[in-house]
Amino acid sequence: MNLLYIGSGPISNFHIPTLLAAGFSIKRVATTTNSDRCLRFCEKHHLVDAYEKAGYKHCITNENFDCAVIAIDTKATPQVLQELLPLNIPIMIEKPGAWHPQQLINLTELYPNYIDNVFVAYNRRYYEVVRRFKDFISNNKQGILKLSIPDSINSLRQLLVNGCHMLDLINHLSPGIKIHYKKCIYDSSNNIISLVAAGESSNEWQVLIDSNPMSPDNFEISASCNETLYKLRPIEILEVFNQMDIIPPTKEIPIRRYVPKSKGKFIENPDFKPGFLEQSKAFMSFCKDRDSPECHSRIQDAIETLKLSHSLINDSNMTYNDYINL
Repeated sequence: MNLLYIGSGPISNFHIPTLLAAGFSIKRVATTTNSDRCLRFCEKHHLVDAYEKAGYKHCITNENFDCAVIAIDTKATPQVLQELLPLNIPIMIEKPGAWHPQQLINLTELYPNYIDNVFVAYNRRYYEVVRRFKDFISNNKQGILKLSIPDSINSLRQLLVNGCHMLDLINHLSPGIKIHYKKCIYDSSNNIISLVAAGESSNEWQVLIDSNPMSPDNFEISASCNETLYKLRPIEILEVFNQMDIIPPTKEIPIRRYVPKSKGKFIENPDFKPGFLEQSKAFMSFCKDRDSPECHSRIQDAIETLKLSHSLINDSNMTYNDYINL
């Protein structure tokens, strides 16, 4: 599979090794014309022969490829995707794919026959711990699904580009989420002070979301149902609890304690950045015969995640043009 790779930023340091491990041949790496950063990136990854100094537009016009990856700044992704779609080849785009859902909706309307070629890179969907977590939700109903996003940056941009990982996961774990209540408090610079939301999913799970940026805490997703608790904290570690242990008072702690009883802990494989190798293998399958695992994110999934994201922050004073120029 001869691949056109568009990008040379930090995330590309994780994509390139796993794409190669999955069997892709990196035919060209390109960004803008005469990009020194792109050249240095190619030198770092021993891909100097693949570097195209004339830029990605030259590649599109003058060469043929079996597939492509777009891993660039989110602001530029919709335009570059629009230029690649007419090639009618499989395209993997780095999440979230756009700053506003309407940008992706516009592309589905402009290229309805090609849009199913798009594969969205939400790598955490490929975690084994996430698969176990989803199995628990799928086999139960009327439980409570909680999501906490205590990011280290409090901007709307950060929620869209980083918090989208978490919002995509709950869309994947428990689809069809409808928000019934939400409130987001902003400071004078439109940064998030705190956010809470409550809703329900199509499979009868109640959903709670909170974000208190800058708090000394970790990202977390938990699901509780039928005396069992599944907890991802951080997302790479799953711990399962069932019932409670009673710990009698001691001299050091003179009170009775009730502690969830751990039934097992599972840690994601750290050989590569978690999820990236499995994602690259899934993209290879997608390129060969449009086959992919159930966890694969398509363009409609990316749209739904952006819709959910914006439903939480739509009382900010930002316009559509403000968002697409973040």
